[in-house]
Amino acid sequence: MLGSLDETTNDAETMVNDHTDTLISAVQQAGNDFGGPISEIMQNTAQEMHNATDEGAHSMGVVTDEVGRELDWVIEDLDSRWDERLSEHTQELRDEVDNTLVDEDRAVQRFSDDIDVSVDRIVEESSFFDSVWNFCAGLVEGIWDGFVGLLKGIWEAVKTPLFWIVVAVVVVVIAIAVIVLVIKGAAALLAIAAVLTFVGKVLLVIGVIAGTIAAIYFLYLAITRPDLTWRQRGQLVGRAIFEAVLAYAGTGILARLKVFAQLGRFRALVARVGNLMLVIRLVDKVPDLEKIARLLDLAEAAHVLRVLDKVSDAELAIVLLGKVRNVDELLVLVDKRSDAAALARLPLLIDAFDQRLLLRIAPEVDFHELFLFLDQQETAAARQIITQYADAGSWDRLRRFLRGTTQAAETEGYAAAGAGDIIVDNQTLSAVRAMLGGVDYSALQPIEQRMIQQLFAHLGQPLDATGTIVPPNHAAIEGIMGRLRAPATVMGETGVNAVHKPLGGAAADLGAVERPAGLAVDIDRNSAAYRQVLADLESPPNRPWTPSSTTTPTPVGKTEGIRDRTVVADALFAQVEGGGVARFMTADGAVFERLAGWAVSVNPPVAGAGSVATRLARANPNGFEIMLNGRRLLVIPVGL
Repeated sequence: MLGSLDETTNDAETMVNDHTDTLISAVQQAGNDFGGPISEIMQNTAQEMHNATDEGAHSMGVVTDEVGRELDWVIEDLDSRWDERLSEHTQELRDEVDNTLVDEDRAVQRFSDDIDVSVDRIVEESSFFDSVWNFCAGLVEGIWDGFVGLLKGIWEAVKTPLFWIVVAVVVVVIAIAVIVLVIKGAAALLAIAAVLTFVGKVLLVIGVIAGTIAAIYFLYLAITRPDLTWRQRGQLVGRAIFEAVLAYAGTGILARLKVFAQLGRFRALVARVGNLMLVIRLVDKVPDLEKIARLLDLAEAAHVLRVLDKVSDAELAIVLLGKVRNVDELLVLVDKRSDAAALARLPLLIDAFDQRLLLRIAPEVDFHELFLFLDQQETAAARQIITQYADAGSWDRLRRFLRGTTQAAETEGYAAAGAGDIIVDNQTLSAVRAMLGGVDYSALQPIEQRMIQQLFAHLGQPLDATGTIVPPNHAAIEGIMGRLRAPATVMGETGVNAVHKPLGGAAADLGAVERPAGLAVDIDRNSAAYRQVLADLESPPNRPWTPSSTTTPTPVGKTEGIRDRTVVADALFAQVEGGGVARFMTADGAVFERLAGWAVSVNPPVAGAGSVATRLARANPNGFEIMLNGRRLLVIPVGL
């Protein structure tokens, strides 16, 4: 407003000067025309006009100064009144809060006095409770005092400029976050959030440490100060409890106490990876930076994240990457796991079969079945069995084998052999199951009929007891199933479905047919003793009737007969009720003949036609007992 008045005065003065100059010019022109008198008149007139102009300018300046002073006074008055009102209201607000806190203190004091009265009454009745009640009362007071102190501390903080500076910083951070979200997108905002979260953990630990120190301090005072009453000690303990609860409640702090040690590692990790977003994603999945560093020793950050997307356990991920460095191949194996338990056992599977073999069979088999198969075999033997099927491309047979061992583990189970029970091989069991599947005795091949006859005879139920062979019916076959035991490999070979091939015909699937219980062994198959037996079966001694100078013994079950050797090993380590000698019936000549090298007593093969195994069976129709590494087994020929 003062500026406007000054401007108006200047404009008026300029206009007056302009008019004066115009009039003077006119008068001078007239003077030139009319002479001296007129010139005098002109000069007088000009002087008067100049005087008038000066007086007008002076008057306008006076008005302007007066108005300016008046406005300044009004503004100062308003500013003073505003400060007064603001100060009055601020003081009123502080007074109200302070009064409230004073009232609260009074309430606490009344509460404390009430406790004193109650305690005094109790003490009057029984002095035994004096110290206890005083301590408990002090405990409650200490917790309450801690809570009230917290509220007071918050209020005092609100009254300080620092509090509002912090609030302003928070507002600025939120504004920056919004701007980043709009300009850079959610990815950048996620990065900022992750960093702030990490910083928040640091601040959280600082708060917990401070709270813990405070709690320890109050406990220290409660214990060490000799001049305190029991009530005062209770107050200090209560305050310590409050500080501890406030420090730890809901923080999960015990899992974050290592955060300080990780600060330097975090910076080094960012430098190593060269990408903050990748580091943030890694930290989100694996909070332990040391484990992240170990993972990065095994694979690039992006590949590590691919693994962690499938394997949430960092330690397991480290183990798996240590065994399979190619991440694409590792993920193929990881995707085959059926559940978390199977994933945890994947390293054992890799060790047992090696990754090359596993990758070959992964598209063809169920890893759950592979785990159960491994549980029922010596590790090296299991690898040889799977390799044989894979090398032959016999995927259907392999799947049948694995399903057979899986059902044995999950359905039939494994049991000890009774004193009169018989351990059977796959050929013998296949003949029995064919009859259970509906194949008539007359439709069996001649060798299968002999197997059935010899099996019933060794079970004490000869089919020719009347002098004439009476074929067993379905009920008779079911009746002997409880007296048969099948080693784990046989349970795999026989499969879930029974299969029968008639003489000169094609094999037919008979569907799911009953199976006997599996044979329980009394030893860990990965033990040194079991492995030694497998090794011995691969290099048997010479048969008693064969000079060592003319014949080189071949492995039991021939060179590729690893399945046969696991069957014999299980039979040697069979659990037998009463501790007797197990009885093992085999139709495999390569097994029966080569086991004779360990025979305690054996008749040599009879002369005549047929293979050595057939002639040996005729010479020993009831079999022979062998002794191998201190284990005894009765080996009975069937169908030979």
